[in-house]
Amino acid sequence: MKKILITDDEPRIVRLIKGMIDWDSLPLELVGEANDGVEALRIMERVQPDILIADIQMPGLDGLQLISKAMILNPNLAVIIISGYKEFDYAYAALKSGVYDYLIKPINQVELNNSLRRILNLQQADRNTLLAELQQNRRQQMMGNCIHGIAEFPDSLDRFNTENSFHFQEGIFAALTVSLCPCDKSLPLDAANQKVQDSIISTLNGQCSDLECYVVQSDCWCIFNFLPERSHTIYGVLKELGNILHSKITEEFALPLVVGVSKFHTQLAMLSACCAESLLCCKTSCIVGRNQVIFADEIGLDTPYSILTNQHVNAFRSAIVHFDSAVLSQTIAELFATLQPVLTRQPWQIEHFLKELVDIFQQEILKGNIKISPDEEASIVEQLYWAKDLQEVFILLTDWFAQKIQSYHDTITDHYREPIRIARKYIEAHFAEQISLEDICTKVGFSYHYFSALYKQETGENISDYITKVRIQHAKMLLTTTKDSIQKIANQSGYVDMKHFNKSFRKQVGIRPTEYRMLHT
Repeated sequence: MKKILITDDEPRIVRLIKGMIDWDSLPLELVGEANDGVEALRIMERVQPDILIADIQMPGLDGLQLISKAMILNPNLAVIIISGYKEFDYAYAALKSGVYDYLIKPINQVELNNSLRRILNLQQADRNTLLAELQQNRRQQMMGNCIHGIAEFPDSLDRFNTENSFHFQEGIFAALTVSLCPCDKSLPLDAANQKVQDSIISTLNGQCSDLECYVVQSDCWCIFNFLPERSHTIYGVLKELGNILHSKITEEFALPLVVGVSKFHTQLAMLSACCAESLLCCKTSCIVGRNQVIFADEIGLDTPYSILTNQHVNAFRSAIVHFDSAVLSQTIAELFATLQPVLTRQPWQIEHFLKELVDIFQQEILKGNIKISPDEEASIVEQLYWAKDLQEVFILLTDWFAQKIQSYHDTITDHYREPIRIARKYIEAHFAEQISLEDICTKVGFSYHYFSALYKQETGENISDYITKVRIQHAKMLLTTTKDSIQKIANQSGYVDMKHFNKSFRKQVGIRPTEYRMLHT
């Protein structure tokens, strides 16, 4: 029978836990209850429990302080922490203090009893495995934060190592990114990424103080640390890694790849910048080439800036708003021809250059209510970065722009057609009345001058021409289906003046109304 002590600063929680435990099936004996850490420690000194269930936040001594002192009294004590804090830091600190499990409030009865059952059967090796997993999770969390540029770094390297389970030393900090080109989405990326990780670790292990890998889709990242005197050796090892990856990945999986390596920095806080640099190196492969290692220092990596002049931007915008794919293609061709020497000298400008073009394009087509989703933008950008060369970048970009331009043109055309449809519908309903062009323009919400020009541009005729066409069509129908007088038919068709009616009818049909009736009755 194992002895158990329950402590929480809220008596009702103590009662709740006591009521949840399956006393009938578990060989457990309750030997004490406490509402603060000091009281719990006194009880422990007296009854020596085997299991402690404790809240992490308590007066006197908090849960972690209590555990630390309790483990001195009984190194084999099994502890379950109960907390309202679903925080990684608490869990990690608790497990390092010797805790066997960490349960979040509100307490789940099944989880509590399962945890007690595990403790009754648990071996130290199992807890060590759990702690090792948590340490790895902590390293991965820091790695992910570095990649996304949100990592926070303490002043002390020792503190960083303690908090994140690394073993870095003062020296050089760097990152590498291995980007796979998933030309075929059915290819086994998981298997390829695993081989990439294995190759990185086997090649750099022993050369570095510590390293950690992290996979995001088709990119495998690695941050690593080494002593300054090993810089030349590490450079050669990274070159060799490129050869290994080429033989294992490019040939075995038929996946093109590129390895980007950041600058070598001497400050821990530059790790996020290292990750950004290594990825940017990979994005230069459409200029520098695939299946090789691209070092930030070798390509002169620097802070990107706009290489587009106002003249370039204005020409590009003008080509977009003309809805002409040929003009747009020619404009982009001239841009690429002009800027290719700059991009060849400064390949790290390619990301900023392409992003500027896509942003300008988005701004213009948004005026036509054409939106580019983040997924679509990410997809085309990925294709651009993985092009074989700048010529293929040009082809992919112009094809995509042409497709969006067509959608833009169709949307803009539809936008203009709607008021024309409304105007025509209004005319067809009121042609027999004395409607004016101003009435029609008011109906569609445009000024007379603007809508008259728009209508003529889109239909090839004036608004007055359409009114006449509708009226004469109605008159023709009445001439053939009724015996009404010509005067009455003219009035029913919107004409008050017979002379005007006869003139309009003859212009539209080629003969007078009386002649038309004789021919069709």
